[in-house]
Formats: sequence, structure tokens, C-alpha cells
Amino acid sequence: SSQVSLEEQLSIFLYICVTGLLIRHVGECFQRSNDMISRYFHKMVKIFVLEPFYSKHIAFASLTISTPQNHQ
Repeated sequence: SSQVSLEEQLSIFLYICVTGLLIRHVGECFQRSNDMISRYFHKMVKIFVLEPFYSKHIAFASLTISTPQNHQ
């Protein structure tokens, strides 16, 4: 079995997120098995939700809503 670079794994993840295509279609595009596509997609999801990555790189917008003041 050939090694899949981290760049290709991330490409697979992003391609699925952007296109919404089924695993089988993405597998055809990347010339990889459905199992491999699924494995690397889920691997990337796990990386992005783990505390070290999530707490360092994910920030939510402020929940306060500012309204413009009327200046008359």
C-alpha cells in the first residue's frame, strides 16, 4: 500500500467539505479506495477537534451585537 502524504490527506478532507461529494466519487477523483478516503477524512476531523489544535486555532465571533447609534 502506498503512503499518502499529509498534504493529500488534507486535500481529501477539504475536497469533501467543499464539494459535499460522496466518498466513492472522491475516491475516483483521488484514485484511492473508499476505505482510505473515509479513513483520512475522519483522521482530519479528529485532528481539528482535538484540544491542542482547537483551542489554538479556533475562535468564535463575539456574541454581543452592536447597533449603530442614531446621531441627530
